[in-house]
Amino acid sequence: MLKPSRELFTYMLFVILSGLIWLVVTFNDDYEREVALPVLISGAPESIAFDSGANDTIRVTIRDKGFAFLYYHRNIRIQPIPLDFKTYNKKTGHVIVSNADLRREISQYLEKSSKIVSIKPEKLDLTFSKCVSKVVPVRIVGTIEPAENYYIAQTQVNPQKVTIYLSRAIADSVKYVSTEVLNLTNISDSTDIEAQILPIKGVNLSKHKVKIHLVADILTEEEVEVPITPTNVPKGVSLRLFPSRVKVKFVTGVSICKTVTPEQFVVEADYNNLKPGSDKCPLTVVQKPHGVMKANPIVSEVDYLLEN
Repeated sequence: MLKPSRELFTYMLFVILSGLIWLVVTFNDDYEREVALPVLISGAPESIAFDSGANDTIRVTIRDKGFAFLYYHRNIRIQPIPLDFKTYNKKTGHVIVSNADLRREISQYLEKSSKIVSIKPEKLDLTFSKCVSKVVPVRIVGTIEPAENYYIAQTQVNPQKVTIYLSRAIADSVKYVSTEVLNLTNISDSTDIEAQILPIKGVNLSKHKVKIHLVADILTEEEVEVPITPTNVPKGVSLRLFPSRVKVKFVTGVSICKTVTPEQFVVEADYNNLKPGSDKCPLTVVQKPHGVMKANPIVSEVDYLLEN
């Protein structure tokens, strides 16, 4: 095996040092970059709603050394810059933050060496109005999947509904609020999670999080014998079925299978489904108890006889 020569070590050291020198020189130059900064009107009462939301984004052109922009790239976009509602409320249905005020507020979050070249828009002018309250349901968004041979027996959301505050102009268009997108898989036991409620522009939320309780149960296959009920039989006609009862096979959770009874199922033989020339009558399960899945009669059709 060949040993690296001293010349190779010297060459590699020269390359590394050259790269470091180039990096220092490059990042020590002055640059101008446009940075997107989120701002948030903080301290606004729940009794008002901003027509375009209390959040906004301004674009600030900053001049500084390259090293400063590494900091901004990693840190400055994490939290929005708060602007106090009481300070900038003009009591005319507008929150106005002038260019000078924006520069002063933003400068607090910049490096001392940074200079603001321009701000777009030059000022913030956010309109708001008295809002109405409304109670809406919370809708779970995303994927909730049980483990193999399990199913989700219960999904409890607390609270199930939240109060929202919004302008009268958009009150009718907001029917519900949604959670953040969930991705829960392979659930085989009781699971508790906390989910954020997604913000809606122009809407204040009374709650920003909900608790979700999931109960998983083991699947089991069972069967019951159920009487067949003839339906839509014309007056003066009798639909006789052979046999008059049928076994229904279904899947449910182990915890509730003992509570399932034949009376909770309804199997119908619909006169309107009889086919000319056939002596078979199709069967349909039209009712089953809560928590029962894949309920089907063991035989899909039975013999029948029509009598006048």
